Amino acid sequence: MSAEHEEHRPEDDENVTELEAELEKILREAESTVAELRRELSEQRQRRLQHEEIERLEEHLANSRVRWEEVRDFFQEVLHEVRGQDGGAGGQTDSGGTDGPALPGPDDDGGDPPLSPDPR
Repeated sequence: MSAEHEEHRPEDDENVTELEAELEKILREAESTVAELRRELSEQRQRRLQHEEIERLEEHLANSRVRWEEVRDFFQEVLHEVRGQDGGAGGQTDSGGTDGPALPGPDDDGGDPPLSPDPR
């Protein structure tokens, strides 16, 4: 062989193999670090969202009270209708209605039924 071309030596193969192994190790460590950083970022986001919800706790409690009042009103209306049907003649309720669905009355604002989710 000429001086321009170097001879292929077995130790070159060993060096390449060692280098590849080292690079693979570095890649595994980097991937592990990225996965850990993603977990930490996710946990921080979750904590931030929890803190935001805690800050809105008073608002949530206020909404909860409104909803419980609506549930109570709904059950009072159901009890009124059920009791009216039991004691009324010909399917009439205490309020003069029929067995069918309630129709809007003069005080009805056209809003959602009592158990619908709060739009807030």
